[in-house]
Amino acid sequence: MKKKAYWMLLAAAGASLLMLAACSPEEPAASSGAESSITSETSASLGIYVQDTDNDGTPDKVVDRYGADLSELYTLKEDGIYEGEALLLPMAQTETFVPVTELAFTVTEKTVHPDPENAFALDLVITPENATTKEIELTTDNADVLKIENGSITPLANGEATVTATAKAGGAAATCKVVVNDTAEEAETQNTAANPAAATTTTTTGTPNTQPAANNQAVTTTQPNTNTGNTVQAQTQAPAQQPQQQQPQAPAQPQPTVHAPIYEKNMW
Repeated sequence: MKKKAYWMLLAAAGASLLMLAACSPEEPAASSGAESSITSETSASLGIYVQDTDNDGTPDKVVDRYGADLSELYTLKEDGIYEGEALLLPMAQTETFVPVTELAFTVTEKTVHPDPENAFALDLVITPENATTKEIELTTDNADVLKIENGSITPLANGEATVTATAKAGGAAATCKVVVNDTAEEAETQNTAANPAAATTTTTTGTPNTQPAANNQAVTTTQPNTNTGNTVQAQTQAPAQQPQQQQPQAPAQPQPTVHAPIYEKNMW
């Protein structure tokens, strides 16, 4: 009898616990701080972008800022980018990856004197203007002639070298020939493909050119830049206005001399 009462008491206690659990107020929902931190992110801040590889107007791939495939880490769904089962970036806050499609140096050839103490830079035109990243890597095929460090080019000794610029996003490339010669005149040849208005002849770069370009062509000058990965646009000066040639004036026609009448005072 005592054993039966014990089991009945235990059952009643269990039922009471179940009722208390059912009647307990629900715990408040988790703070939305994590959600708000997600919604404040962007493709640029996270370094992840969407790409439309088949050009049908719908993104179908997740890539990083250089275009590398991130499909193993993230999943692209209709409403955004997921990391596992969690929505990492809503579709409305994603950005489309835009690769660099074309690079062009503003000069095709440059002649300089060897000077290990002074560096120079070569300007680039990057297409398109809205590329996701415009980071550029510069290399030389002759390290004995040129040293490249942090975007700066140092002429070390006489010789020739080719400088190659490669876009980290898209792989577009451009080249420029550099001649280092201590007896030649420093000069550069403008790249008309990058600067259609630039002069096609070689121009001296040792001293500023303040004269108007021949044949009313624009003069393009380059400015040194020691920052890597930055876009440096050539500064193109508008061609100087040619003075208008004055038309020769016709010789003045002689005018007839008109004598005023002279009145003599009559003596009365």
